[in-house]
Amino acid sequence: LISILKSAQDWRLFLHVILATGLFSLLYGFFQLGNWKFILGALSSGSRERIFGTIGNPAMFAGYLLFMFYFALILWRSNSEKNKMRRIYLILAGLFAFGIILTGVRGAVLALVLSLLFIVAWRIFHRRSAVPEMALVFGRLVSFDFHQTTITQRLLAWKEAWHGFLSRPIVGWGPENFTLVHSRYFEPAIFRGSAGSIFDRPHNIIFELLSTQGVIGLAAFAGLWSMVASTVHRRFSDAMTRWLL
Repeated sequence: LISILKSAQDWRLFLHVILATGLFSLLYGFFQLGNWKFILGALSSGSRERIFGTIGNPAMFAGYLLFMFYFALILWRSNSEKNKMRRIYLILAGLFAFGIILTGVRGAVLALVLSLLFIVAWRIFHRRSAVPEMALVFGRLVSFDFHQTTITQRLLAWKEAWHGFLSRPIVGWGPENFTLVHSRYFEPAIFRGSAGSIFDRPHNIIFELLSTQGVIGLAAFAGLWSMVASTVHRRFSDAMTRWLL
């Protein structure tokens, strides 16, 4: 991207195209709450609980909307003039956040809330000002029961991943090869319920790395995030020092 987009104007145009595409997908997701027959995913009863836009999977759609949310905030923040576009960016960010809620993906909502809290803390210590707070909890998002089908299936998938790790603990079964582990150590109880039984991932990055890349892959992953944490801690400490002084 940096070899093609050379100026701030290029990046702004690029982000505008991305937001326009994201808005179209989000509006399509809103229509899925109705009973229009020409909308893929809409129910005849109009009682759909989770939207998935044009992507087809609520979890992937939620992650996609999380990027759209922050792209809108980037454009809002970079536009210093108080004009209509700034209000439009904020409206878009609000719509994308609402869309994340409608996907019913608890992990995405948690990511949104934690990232916003991080921004609040960062601005408090770095610029002595806080961004508005945002509460995004209701319904399915706050319900957690180990007897739920999707949670039970994920626990079983983690068990499969653990067996795969024990069989090849050093380098694992290879990146993107969890399907091999799933097939070899398949747990029949996964068949219970309507949430599906074929897992290409264990839905847990630690178990996925252990089973597909072994301790070497997990160590590399931990090292990467350690460097990120070290950089954030150093800059946060510098910001606190300036704030205290």
